[in-house]
Amino acid sequence: MHLRPLLLALLLTVSVMAQKPAVSDAAAPLPDFATLFAGVRAHQDELESLRRKYICTMQQTADELDKDGGSKKQTTEEYEVFFLNGIEVRRHLRHNGKELSPSEAKKEQEHVDKEVADLKAGKRPKHGGDVNLSVSRLLKLATFSNGRRIRVNGRDQIFYDFTGNPKADTNGLSDEIMRRLDGTVAIDEQDQVVSRLEAHLGSDFKIGGGMLANVHKGSRFTWTQAPVRGEIWLPETLDVNVDGRVLLFKGFQGAGKQRFYDYRKLDATVTILPDVTKVSEEEAKPE
Repeated sequence: MHLRPLLLALLLTVSVMAQKPAVSDAAAPLPDFATLFAGVRAHQDELESLRRKYICTMQQTADELDKDGGSKKQTTEEYEVFFLNGIEVRRHLRHNGKELSPSEAKKEQEHVDKEVADLKAGKRPKHGGDVNLSVSRLLKLATFSNGRRIRVNGRDQIFYDFTGNPKADTNGLSDEIMRRLDGTVAIDEQDQVVSRLEAHLGSDFKIGGGMLANVHKGSRFTWTQAPVRGEIWLPETLDVNVDGRVLLFKGFQGAGKQRFYDYRKLDATVTILPDVTKVSEEEAKPE
């Protein structure tokens, strides 16, 4: 799950969890934890890699709150999103439901063209302070307990509570934040993939005295993914309530929602955007 800048990531959802859960057969034993999670981690790694072969539309809504908790400003942006060399690329489509003006669209296209050219040349973008909340990484940075089976929309889901493992090895700001999250994860038992993840920050998180990162206790997110055309599970929604300098928007206090839809699989070679040279499936893979 790559969300830039965070973000990232995360919803009053229209998801696999939308209906009220009904308890499944409580007598059925849960699968072996180690075996289940080995499969889930492997599948999630594979899914995050396969997502690079798809292009989709992402709608992002930010409801910024004032100091008293009232709505200060709400904005909606729509983007076309794809991956190149493992990096997420966005083309801005609409602002508050309105198409960009010709001059804005031209400027945006030039920006995307340059980003694509840089990525093809092997240049890595520098997004200081960005956060990439990856589900596959979170599964390796947390400890899990209290497993239980619940039937949701006719499918068995296995729920676990989790808490960040203070002894887990981290690599960068994203891992440091994820290691401090507590919450609940739902695993689709049949496909062995994460269908829903709810998490919150149990304590304030600061880096550089709060100048680089300052995310307050209680910031939380909900992330879901769902099957797409019966082929692959892909991100569907990301719901974030945050008070902090990093996550979704810098200096943002409020609620952020992202909805991913209209997934299209990339052909072996396909022109992603106007004026952009063809991108091969090989180039779309992560490094």
